[in-house]
This record gives sequence, structure tokens and C-alpha cells, in this order.
Amino acid sequence: MTTKESKHLLRKEMQYKLHSLSGEAKGEASLIITEKIHSLNYFKKCSIIYGFIPMSGEPNLAPLYDLALKEGKAVAFPVCSPSMEMSYHLVEADWRSHLVKSAYGNYEVHSGNVAQLDIGECALILVPGLAFTLKGERLGRSMGFFDRFLAQRLSNCPAVGVCFSIQILESLPTEKHDSLVDLVISETL
Repeated sequence: MTTKESKHLLRKEMQYKLHSLSGEAKGEASLIITEKIHSLNYFKKCSIIYGFIPMSGEPNLAPLYDLALKEGKAVAFPVCSPSMEMSYHLVEADWRSHLVKSAYGNYEVHSGNVAQLDIGECALILVPGLAFTLKGERLGRSMGFFDRFLAQRLSNCPAVGVCFSIQILESLPTEKHDSLVDLVISETL
């Protein structure tokens, strides 16, 4: 079996596992994850959060984004283009009212200016995925948006993988273009 085939099967397995979690369990775990990220030194030191709007089965970090905005941090969410590029758009406190369903089935915010990674700015990148290892390996949804973005990040921009504990595996099939995260956070890690 090729690595690509292994990834495909693992994606299906992980999506099944995620759909088996109740909404209540996801909500409780999401609040714990929010608290853990909020207490990280990475979070305390950063001036901008590169977050994500959750797809089905991903932790909901909306309370974290609200806290960050109240604390004077900038918050930006990804927007994926048909040309397979991902940019981040800065948002204001009313970001929920600007959600639009994309061609990929996820929600995006199209209201803010495009955020640029700045060498002098300390940023925190929050990264979703279907599975992670404690070594920072990540299995995405197969489009490569986050891998391409992470490959160009600056050294002052740590990437934190965000997931539920059932998404943490001992190993993952990987390819050379797969980008690592610096830390993985779940409700139990």
C-alpha cells in the first residue's frame, strides 16, 4: 500500500471516530483545549493568533478568539482560494456575523484585511488536523493548504496542533511535503 493510500484510509477512519464523539463531549473538550492554549507562553507572548474556523469534528476555539481580541491581540482566519492558496484575514469582535460557507464546505471570514507574517511580530499559528503524533506529525484533509502555509512560516511563529485526544496516534504515514507542528494540544495533553 502506498503512503497516499494509507493516508486515505486513515482519513476515513479518523472521520468515523470524530463523528462518534457526541456534541457535548466535543464542547466540553473544546473548552478545556481553549483554557490550555490560553495558558501557553506562546499565547501570552504573541501579538496575533492565526486561528481556524472548525470543520466538522474539529475543536471549537471561538471563546479563545474572543479572549484574544479582548486582550488586544489580533486574530486572523484562513481563506482558501480556488488556486489552492491560503491567506489569513484579520477579524474584529463581530467576526461571527461575517462567516461565509466556502466551496470546500468550511466556513471562512471574508471581512478583514489580509494578514502578513511579519519578521518582527510574534505570532501563534493554530493548526487543525485529522490526526497528530506527539512528534508533531499531522494528517490533514488532503488539500495541503496548511502544509504549504507552515512551510513558509517564520521562526518566531510557533505552530500548535489542536485536536481531541482520540486524534493522537503513535505514528502517521508521512511524505516529505508534510509540515510538522511544534506542539500538540488536546483536552488530555
